[in-house]
Amino acid sequence: MTHKRTISVFEGIYPAALQPKDRIRIIAPSGPVDKQVLQQSSTLIQYPYLLGKDVFHRDGFWAGTVEHRSQALQEALDDDNCAAILCARGGFGMSPLLDTLDFKKFAAAPKWIIGNSDITALLVHVWAYHRIMSIHGPMAQSLSQYPPTDINDMHLLLGKGNHPRQCALETISQGDATGPLIGGNLTMLAHMIGTLPDSFARDCILFMEDVGETPYRIERCLVQLSRCGVLSRARGIVLGEFTNCSPGPDGVSVNTVLHRNLEHLGIPVATGYPGAHGKRNRPFIHGQLARLSSTEKNSILED
Repeated sequence: MTHKRTISVFEGIYPAALQPKDRIRIIAPSGPVDKQVLQQSSTLIQYPYLLGKDVFHRDGFWAGTVEHRSQALQEALDDDNCAAILCARGGFGMSPLLDTLDFKKFAAAPKWIIGNSDITALLVHVWAYHRIMSIHGPMAQSLSQYPPTDINDMHLLLGKGNHPRQCALETISQGDATGPLIGGNLTMLAHMIGTLPDSFARDCILFMEDVGETPYRIERCLVQLSRCGVLSRARGIVLGEFTNCSPGPDGVSVNTVLHRNLEHLGIPVATGYPGAHGKRNRPFIHGQLARLSSTEKNSILED
């Protein structure tokens, strides 16, 4: 399989668009997989696919040991006969694999990686160190949970490599910014600080979302990103859904936390992106040049 990669105007690398007979490889680098649910959801994949080695392994809260999952992911990264890697689910487990992997062959012939949540660690890693784009979007086990529009968009991104669209959002602070759209799960981003180049988010539009975290934990993550200079280096911020992040006994809401940490930054900040852990999972190309235009009345993300 020989496809030509494309370099964007700001030196990010697009993996090659998939052809109809190109194969997707499904792997489980994080949490354990429900076999029945995965088999049902995978029928929605519009390309030939192959389940990765022992994808249904279980080792506590992991889909197999570090060694097992690392080998499966390495094989997928190096596989000349697959054009995309679709992660089965999130949970936790991607971070311990990063230092065990060899990205040389993948960097020379990149392929699409699709995932979100815990897979944020992988998407951000290949962007920060190799400037390779990926897809922040639905994962194999959860495909049947989302509306057909999101699944179709995922296939369009895979098949075209670039599918410009607009998304209406709500304004927190006004402004206009252009930069690569990167990010993902807020907790994962905060935990990765110290393992990434300081410049990984410079001049970007930073996307953040989370699930199951109390507002004070969300604030702790935002403070960490602020103290490390990540927020001050960004040109704009897009917030996804903060699912099941209800107030504690103190009554402080996640919206209060988001506003007081972000609205004073002097950059456009918008909220309401329908992605990751809610009822929708609108995919986007992680690293693609995007524009965020925020006025008093509304915000538009062009990605």
